[in-house]
Amino acid sequence: MEKHITTPITQKITKDLKSGDYVYITGEMYVARDAAHKRMIEALDRKEELPIDIKDSTIYYMGPSPARDGRPIGSAGPTTATRMDKYAPRLLDLGEKAMIGEGKRSKEVIDAVIRNKAVYFAAVGGAGALLSKCIKSSEVICYDDLGAEAIRKIYVEDFPVIVVIDSEGNNLYETSIKEFKKIYACEFYYNKSGNADWPKQVINFTTKTQFIFRISKGSLEQLDDKKLNSVIDHDDRRIPYRNMIYIGDGMTDVPCMKLVKMKGGESIAIYHKDTIDTAKRLFKDQRVGYICKADYSQNSELESIVKLLIEQMALTSKLVDLHKKHKEQYLEEKNE
Repeated sequence: MEKHITTPITQKITKDLKSGDYVYITGEMYVARDAAHKRMIEALDRKEELPIDIKDSTIYYMGPSPARDGRPIGSAGPTTATRMDKYAPRLLDLGEKAMIGEGKRSKEVIDAVIRNKAVYFAAVGGAGALLSKCIKSSEVICYDDLGAEAIRKIYVEDFPVIVVIDSEGNNLYETSIKEFKKIYACEFYYNKSGNADWPKQVINFTTKTQFIFRISKGSLEQLDDKKLNSVIDHDDRRIPYRNMIYIGDGMTDVPCMKLVKMKGGESIAIYHKDTIDTAKRLFKDQRVGYICKADYSQNSELESIVKLLIEQMALTSKLVDLHKKHKEQYLEEKNE
C-alpha cells in the first residue's frame, strides 16, 4: 500500500505502517552514520545531553557527496544499516521513531523497534542522485569535524522508502525471502572500518545476460557451469523465457531486454525525462515491447502493464500444461 506521511513520525503514525508499504516522507529528518552514532552514545555514557532532539525523530543512515552548484546536497544514497546496530537500540529507547537505511537489522534492533513501536525503512540503494532531488535543504548541526559523517538536518519532500520492519516486528526481508531464491547484484569486500575495498561481484551489460540464462535453467550457483551450459528443453526449464519480464532503465539493460524479448518473454524500457528518446528508439527497433515512465507507484501504467503480462503468462502456462497433458494422453491411446 502507498502512503504519504509527515515528520515528526509519532507512534500514532507507526502503528498504521505495515511491512511492505511504500511510503513517501515529507518533513525534517536527521542524517547520521556510524561515526556520529558512536559519538552520541559516548555522550550518553558521559551523562551529557544529545546534540539533537531524539524524541519522535527520524535518522537517515547516509553520508552525502559534495553538493553541486545550486543544490543543497550531493548524491544521497543509503548506507548499510548494520553499522548502526550496536547503537540503534539505545537511541530507540530514548525516543527515536524511524530509521532509514539499507540491509538487514540485528535481533537487538528488531526487539527495540517492537518495544518502542518504531519503524525501519529502506531507501533504494544505488539511486543516490535521484534521492537527493527529494532533499530541499541541508545543514550541518553538529560534529562538523567528521566531514561527510557529520550530523545534518535535512528537509525532504515525498522521499520514497519501503517499510521493512514495522512496529509489530513484521520483517519484509523474512517474508520476501520465501519468494526469492537468489538475488544477483554488485557486491564489495568491506574492511573492518566498513569501507569498500574491492569489488566482490560485478554485474555489467555482459554478465547480466549470463544471469538470465542461469535463472531460466535453474543454475543459480555461479560455480555451476555444467548446468548452465547443458541443453534443457524450453518447457523443462525452471523459468521458461516466455514467463520472464525484464524491466530496464539504462543502456546496460539493452542486451537483456533484447534477449528476453527474442526468446519469447517481455521487455519494458523505463524512461526519465531526459531518456525518453532512447526508450522510443528501443521500441522502434523492437528491442522492447513497451515503454513506460519511471513511475513505480500503485495504479501507474507500469503496474497495470506488468499485471496484465503476468495474467497472460499464467494463462499461457495453463494452456501449455493442458497441451502436454493431452499430448501424453492421446499418444498413449494411439500406442495402445
